[in-house]
Amino acid sequence: MKKAYLLFVAIVISVCTSAQNGKNLIKPIDKDGFEVDSILSMRGDVIVYLRAGTEFDIKKSDVAYVNHSILGRIDIAEMDLPIPEPRHIGEAYMCNFDNKEYVQLEKTVGINKSKNQSLKSKKLVFAKTKSKDNTSYSNDQETVSALITQASDYSDIPKLKVYVDKKYSNLRAKLGEQKIIVRVPDQKADPHDIIFLAKFSVQKTRKLSLKKNKDVARTGPYCLTEYQEVPFSAQKYGKSSFLITVDLTESGEYCILLNTVNIINDHCTLYCFGV
Repeated sequence: MKKAYLLFVAIVISVCTSAQNGKNLIKPIDKDGFEVDSILSMRGDVIVYLRAGTEFDIKKSDVAYVNHSILGRIDIAEMDLPIPEPRHIGEAYMCNFDNKEYVQLEKTVGINKSKNQSLKSKKLVFAKTKSKDNTSYSNDQETVSALITQASDYSDIPKLKVYVDKKYSNLRAKLGEQKIIVRVPDQKADPHDIIFLAKFSVQKTRKLSLKKNKDVARTGPYCLTEYQEVPFSAQKYGKSSFLITVDLTESGEYCILLNTVNIINDHCTLYCFGV
């Protein structure tokens, strides 16, 4: 009992010492960060802090993050979100904002197949670039993007079919309006260029048909065939995502897929659900 009490006292002393030695820092979006004596409040639209014995406030919209002496780093863009952003690029959450509930769409791997076998060697170049130690391989998006740009703006890219095993997704949604948060590599991009929301053709497996992007006004190597493309509206969400609103009017199997250079690999990652 005495040992447990001493351990508790040691923990309390450690926390108090950390609070005393820790620093409070506020980092504005477009300025250098500055230290403050203490952060008094982060409620509402402002951060109230004490500096040199005087109380100040700053708008949350002007702040990138706060380093709190006890709580650590707090990213302001995520602080007031009713539902968190997905953690990884491409991940998607289906959301109910009324109840602040969400579920990640079913992550699956699609197998890419093309009739144009002449692209096979080029696929390997796109998919793999040697790492610095010259022994392992890794996806280097910047290098891959540069290589593809040199390939006459996707002129050699063939039509592509993406196959997903099993006919149906385990995750089911209801007909009607649904909201989906998708994390993207670049929030400055047009969401309709980089996000595919598609309805599968279903036979023995689920299948998507992609065709070469010929629209110079749009980025990305591919576009969906018209009969599989599902229209949606989108707005920025948090600091790295888009919030998609879609009206699902038909039963079937659906997916979210990012239209990036990684599609050109032999496989790609999709986030699926059914209705």
